[in-house]
Amino acid sequence: MSSQARLLATGIRRTLKQPRQVQLALAAAVGVTAITVFGAGLVYNDAAPPKKTTGAVAVQPIQDSTDSLTAWSWGSNDYRVASSSASTTKAIRNPQPLPHLSGIALRDLALHEKHGACVDAAGNVYQWGDEFFENKSKEARKPKLTLTGKDIKSLTITESKVYALSSSGRVFVLSAKESRHGNIKEESSPWWTTSWLWHTQPTLDHVELKPEFPLRGREKFTSISAGRDHLLALTSAGRAFTHAVNAKANDYGQLGISRISARISSNPPQDKPIDLIPKASKDPSEQSTPFARPTAPPLPVAGDDTDIHWSTKLYEVPSLKEVKGKQLIAGGRSSYLLTAEEGRVLSWGANEYGQLGLGATMTLTSVPIPTEVVLSRPYPRGAAVRCTHISTGGDVVYFTMERTIPGENTAGVDVLAAGMGQWGLLGNGQYTQSQGSPVKVRAVSGIMEYNDKTKALEALQPRAISVSPTGHAMLTLDTISDTNAGYDVLTWGQNRSFELGNGKQSAVPMPSYVQPFRTEPGSRFMVKETRKVIKDMEGKVRGRNVPVQETVVAGWGCTAVYWKIV
Repeated sequence: MSSQARLLATGIRRTLKQPRQVQLALAAAVGVTAITVFGAGLVYNDAAPPKKTTGAVAVQPIQDSTDSLTAWSWGSNDYRVASSSASTTKAIRNPQPLPHLSGIALRDLALHEKHGACVDAAGNVYQWGDEFFENKSKEARKPKLTLTGKDIKSLTITESKVYALSSSGRVFVLSAKESRHGNIKEESSPWWTTSWLWHTQPTLDHVELKPEFPLRGREKFTSISAGRDHLLALTSAGRAFTHAVNAKANDYGQLGISRISARISSNPPQDKPIDLIPKASKDPSEQSTPFARPTAPPLPVAGDDTDIHWSTKLYEVPSLKEVKGKQLIAGGRSSYLLTAEEGRVLSWGANEYGQLGLGATMTLTSVPIPTEVVLSRPYPRGAAVRCTHISTGGDVVYFTMERTIPGENTAGVDVLAAGMGQWGLLGNGQYTQSQGSPVKVRAVSGIMEYNDKTKALEALQPRAISVSPTGHAMLTLDTISDTNAGYDVLTWGQNRSFELGNGKQSAVPMPSYVQPFRTEPGSRFMVKETRKVIKDMEGKVRGRNVPVQETVVAGWGCTAVYWKIV
């Protein structure tokens, strides 16, 4: 053995005896190909990735390149949402190209159980899925244009409705069913969009949601997020607004208010105030055995709450009027607010599985008032912690944390999880059904990377976390290096419908790399960035040399990868 080889072997042996952060630094210095980091498998040195992996179902690579802007999907396709062109409604075992979204870049994409929706480069909304078309057909049906001329930038969907946010800060709602869209009508477009050049734009039936009281000055809505029955909207001033999707919107106090205006069944229909009382307030003995309490008759529902005209107002959450929010996001039946200045978190709504993160001693199944989440518990005394982002879906929540611990020279980034972990969604290697105290997802926490420019270790944080309502998560890990290798994608949780993309049906309780499914160097899938000429869904060019990036979406029992306009 040469002296150089002996030196390298000695360095590797010493590296494996060091703490995890030191391992990563030494790996960058001596050129180690890969080292193990908890349950994440391997952290790779992209200069020389291994050619083989173990424990994964072999997938035949598919020819692809960034030139084609190919979209991908896998998982449940019972209602032709993951792939509208599939000839069958069986689950997609391994990642397959998604024809109706390939070759284009989108502003946003959302997938529900029985219908899907997207926003193309022109800001138009398209919908598809068996629930949307309703009439059963074995033929492939392309996404249908349902809203145009509004310059939509993002959307979020529920079982019966689609909510869209425009670049100008207006919120619109459409039905999730084609039969309820009504007839096409001509509508004038605002003068500040380019659509005024065409004078009128054809569009299907929709409603604009407006705040109960006008917004201040140049204030506008900047983000929207929908749970199962409620919608949250944040303004540019950091104010939190809420909206009832249907009559169940406040069953767990997730709405933040109890009285709304809704359209009741009358002739002609009229909007009247109704009370949406949380279940715990209507029936304090709800958790008791039926033999110990009388059965309360259900309250009558005011009107048809699946109609987009049922409730058309956005209401400011009274208890948050003095709080400036940075992020406002809805879980399945819960709500979360990240404050703008201190990086603190407030949560309210359903808490049967501890998804509010309020601690193990919080035994209430619902909390109707925004309550602060204490995120310093997993850390030693004196540690400075700050939440930078919240990701949620269904009954689980993830907090991205920046922390500085006394005695450590470098600040770190962790991911904490709370809520339903029955399918391993907590990412801690366990299948805990209820987790009230946030715990570390260790495989993606405390990861450090050596920065060649600063000659120091720096923390790696999640670039994005997408959480499915049905129980799986997709995390895109950021990087410090300037290489064009891409960004790693890790996944864990429920896998009943092959939604993790590994060709199996067993749940995975620890983050693991998404296996490669296209012809590219390396032994795991990485999302890319590039610049392209972008087109809308009609094939018209909408921009040249536009930056786009692959984005992963965890849908209802399925997963999709599409090209998003940055």
